[in-house]
Amino acid sequence: RIAGLAGSGRSVPQDPANVSRPTPKTGPVGVLATSTAPWQRPGGVGDFNPQDLANTAWAFASLRVENAPLMDSISSSARSKLSEFEGSDLSTTAWAFSTLGLGHGPLLDAIASEALRKIESLGAQQLGTLADLGLPRCREAVERRLEAAVLQLLAGMPSAADGFRRGEYSRLVHELQVDNFGSRGDRFLLGRLGIVGGPTDFADRGAKLAAEYQERHTGSWWRSEGLLHQRVVSYAELELEAPAAAGVPGVRLEGCRYQQNGYQGVRPAQEWIVPTTLPFNHNVDRSLCSEGQLLGCLCEELAGEWADAGPTCPAALQRLREVRGWLRLFVTGAPCLSCVGAMRQFQLLLPGVAFSVSIGDELRRDPLE
Repeated sequence: RIAGLAGSGRSVPQDPANVSRPTPKTGPVGVLATSTAPWQRPGGVGDFNPQDLANTAWAFASLRVENAPLMDSISSSARSKLSEFEGSDLSTTAWAFSTLGLGHGPLLDAIASEALRKIESLGAQQLGTLADLGLPRCREAVERRLEAAVLQLLAGMPSAADGFRRGEYSRLVHELQVDNFGSRGDRFLLGRLGIVGGPTDFADRGAKLAAEYQERHTGSWWRSEGLLHQRVVSYAELELEAPAAAGVPGVRLEGCRYQQNGYQGVRPAQEWIVPTTLPFNHNVDRSLCSEGQLLGCLCEELAGEWADAGPTCPAALQRLREVRGWLRLFVTGAPCLSCVGAMRQFQLLLPGVAFSVSIGDELRRDPLE
């Protein structure tokens, strides 16, 4: 795809937008620097429609490539076409320019004003992105709408773990058409569920240790086919104890745990935590999310001799209900709604555990290095 773009004589707006979806290990440096890049030809980004502009800005921001002339052109063209932008175009463009930090205040102000005009049509995921950006002109209105969407999810949230097995949560998420509420939306949602944020010193320590962990595993950024794989690391500190009962020995877990997303060679033998396929990125295997894997493994270990019987075994479920202690979980980046569902299931399965979740910044790697 990249080679074809570099050598093509045609200017196709969608092509540069696809530079980082996915990103070749060799890197698109030649494409980004070449004088024959599509946006540098006659017409340039002026011929791009709103989605082309948003996707191209997103691609460069995802790559952390600060092509100032290109972004200036996108900014100018976008401001002249904002009335044509849909919600996803607004949130994507705002995220891209905020991420690159190139100082396009007038564009971000204009996006905020347009978001206010179109607030009724913005989807929950778009609201989540805009809420995390905190654009002053639309912040309060966006947060109110986002909280209303979160409350709608909460109204249908299963009150028992078997509700997830029956698909109640999956149907709810698909009805709302959202994969992720963003950090602010997630924090509001988790707080309403009684899953509080962890202490500040734990969050700071978690951010530091998660980053160090990923630095020790830099090879995992790349898939075997040479594509960049976005990484999420969950870090947990815990003291958990399942008491002995009826001749069955107790189980005590303490210390810290790390879990990276993706398959790491070990998975729980039983599906203690039910993953949720999400409406937009439906091809992603959510059973490999770091949060669900970490929490599922803890459930399996605490179930002890009943682990093989699985999560529908009454004795195993009773064992989990008897667990006492605490668990602090730190996650790099806003958890998707499958991961929020995993946290809710853990809370329901182990009601005697003091469970807190801290949300940190995403781990990022420059794919051009």
